[in-house]
Amino acid sequence: MLPGFEPVYNGMAWARLVLGRPAEALHVLESYTEVSGPDARPSVDGLFLRGEAYRALGQREDAVRTLKRYLELSPAGQYAAPARRSLGLLLSDVDGSG
Repeated sequence: MLPGFEPVYNGMAWARLVLGRPAEALHVLESYTEVSGPDARPSVDGLFLRGEAYRALGQREDAVRTLKRYLELSPAGQYAAPARRSLGLLLSDVDGSG
C-alpha cells in the first residue's frame, strides 16, 4: 500500500491493460483511491488509463465520459493522441456493434 504514489499505481494499471486485463487495471486504479482516502483525485494520466480500461471492458459510456474528461484537463498531454484515437473509435461505433 503506497498512499500518495499514484504513478506506481498507474504503472501497475498500464501493465494490466497491456496484458489484456482491464478489470484488474480498474481494480488497481480504484485501490489507489481507497488507500489514499476519499479526497484523493486521480491524475489526468489515471483518467486516461481508466478510460482505456472501460473501453476494453465494453463500458462505452464510461469510457467516452472519462476520455473526454482527460482531454478537457490535458488537451496536449502525453496520452492526448491515443485518447483522441480511442474516443474517435468509440464515437464512430454508435450502434455498439464493435
